[in-house]
Amino acid sequence: MFGLKKKLGGEIGFLHLEKFWYDCSSLEQNKLQHYASQNLTTGARHSTLTQGTITGSSITPLKFLIGMLTYAESDKQYVLCDKLIKHAELSFGKASLVDQHFFLQTAAEVYYKQREIREDAIELCEKYCQRDIDLFPKYKSPLIKDIGVLPNIKTFQRLAILYEKRGDYTSAIQVCKLALKYGLSDGTQSGYEGRMKKLEKKTTIYYIN
Repeated sequence: MFGLKKKLGGEIGFLHLEKFWYDCSSLEQNKLQHYASQNLTTGARHSTLTQGTITGSSITPLKFLIGMLTYAESDKQYVLCDKLIKHAELSFGKASLVDQHFFLQTAAEVYYKQREIREDAIELCEKYCQRDIDLFPKYKSPLIKDIGVLPNIKTFQRLAILYEKRGDYTSAIQVCKLALKYGLSDGTQSGYEGRMKKLEKKTTIYYIN
């Protein structure tokens, strides 16, 4: 039972993430410790994730989990990614809007990378993209305030691509229109305008055929 587990120190104890830690296998815990030892998390440096005392750190549970999720995805530790996402959801409501955005965007990419090997990956990717897009009006201003500019919001582009690949050109166009309404760029030379024109041509061909 979790209630009988030892209370931990380090970032795990500081962030009250013992339940997450004990949800991980020994191998996964070693992976997490490796990420931390490479200074891949956003917290203070220390010898282990579960020992020592941390005071005055600005790290939050969701920030910590996002950092770990990024590197677990890069390491293709997808079972660990699922556990990180599960526990990030528990911290989601208490996190800042900016952290909520980065979590949703990161989770969407985690599932997109699994699209060839996981049956529900596309569905999950779409879900996280849509959640992030719905949240955009709320986190736009705080995000600009935090980093000084409005960066490329990947979830708009990703969702448009997923709809296009499915042949749902109308939905893909709607995503592009929304991105244009918000003044977003997809990082390409033609932007969402060019993407939308290509989709409209495909829609025309579809109706002609």
